Amino acid sequence: MAASETHVGQQARNGFGVAALVLGILSIVGFFLSWIALILGVLAIVFGVLGRKRAQNREATNGGMATAGLVMGVVGVVIFAILLAIGISIFASSSSSSTNGLARTAVAATLTP
Repeated sequence: MAASETHVGQQARNGFGVAALVLGILSIVGFFLSWIALILGVLAIVFGVLGRKRAQNREATNGGMATAGLVMGVVGVVIFAILLAIGISIFASSSSSSTNGLARTAVAATLTP
């Protein structure tokens, strides 16, 4: 039996691989939608793992598609994590600088007669 064939009499169950690929693509393309991209990336990872298991058990014929979806899901989650870290650092630096400015203004106001 060739690697691309399923068990005799069974139809290939390729849904997980297709879902992983589509969700992985959407998680990378839609990274600017923040939380939605994270959810899509996690779902792509889950479906990619399930699709790869089906391909290894010869229940599906699209192991490569499942792997591609898995990889793209991981990339989408990593992009989300990087953008989240950048956003947090920008927010933290801007809020700390404005707080320091307010503190200096308050100290200067109390010291001036």
